[in-house]
Amino acid sequence: MKPERPEKAPRRAEAGFSILETIVAAFILVILATAIVTAGLKSRTHIDYEEVRRRAIAIGQERFETIRAQFPYTAIVAANIDTTITLDGATYDLESIVTDGFDPVLDEQSSPPDTLEDFVKFVTNTVEWTATGTGGQTVRRKVVMSTYFFRGL
Repeated sequence: MKPERPEKAPRRAEAGFSILETIVAAFILVILATAIVTAGLKSRTHIDYEEVRRRAIAIGQERFETIRAQFPYTAIVAANIDTTITLDGATYDLESIVTDGFDPVLDEQSSPPDTLEDFVKFVTNTVEWTATGTGGQTVRRKVVMSTYFFRGL
C-alpha cells in the first residue's frame, strides 16, 4: 500500500486581473493618451504656422513675378514699395526694395566692376505677419527673399 499524499489546498482562480493590475494598466493608458494628444496639438500648431509661412513666401514670389512680367528692365527703378495684403483671414505686410546694382551689403565687401551695375537691379521682398506664439502672446514673423534682375547685353 502506498502512503497517502496530503491534498493540496485548492488554488485560487487566476483567470482574471486583480484591481491593482487594472489600475496600473489604466494609468499607463492615460499617460500614453496624454502624450499622443499633446503631440497632435503641437503638430497641428506647426502645420498652421507652416501654412501661413507658405502663403507669405508665395506673396513675395508673386511680387517678383509681377515685376518681371509687367515691367521692362528700364521701367524698374530704385524704390521702396509697401503693400498690405489680406489672404485667408491673415494680414501680410509686403515691402519691396529695388536698388540699382548689386547687393549693398556685398558691395561693401567686394565691389564688382562698375560697368556691370548698369545691367543689374537688386530686389528684396520682406513679408511680415503677426502670429500667435507659445503661451498665447503675439509674435511678429517675417520672410525675406532677394533676387537680381539683369538687362540683356
